[in-house]
Amino acid sequence: QSARKALACASAIQKALGERNGTVDEPVRVRIGLHAGEVIKEGEDFFGRNVIMAARVASQAHGGEILASSVLKALVEGSDVSWGERRTVELKGLS
Repeated sequence: QSARKALACASAIQKALGERNGTVDEPVRVRIGLHAGEVIKEGEDFFGRNVIMAARVASQAHGGEILASSVLKALVEGSDVSWGERRTVELKGLS
């Protein structure tokens, strides 16, 4: 359920920015990376391997693009999500 919500939120962010960008001279393009897993929470901050994984996935995206890890994709499988072409990338510091 939370994986689907994360994907819906990411889509809403990109849609809102796309609409905004149509009305301004300098567009804002955001790269979003999605992953799912356990994290460590301290106060308002999140830490751990899965946070790093999401950041590494985002670093592979282009502005205006949403990339998801295979873990997140598997969690939302069967929903009405339209996926683009699959990419295989090596994520720095993770193996």
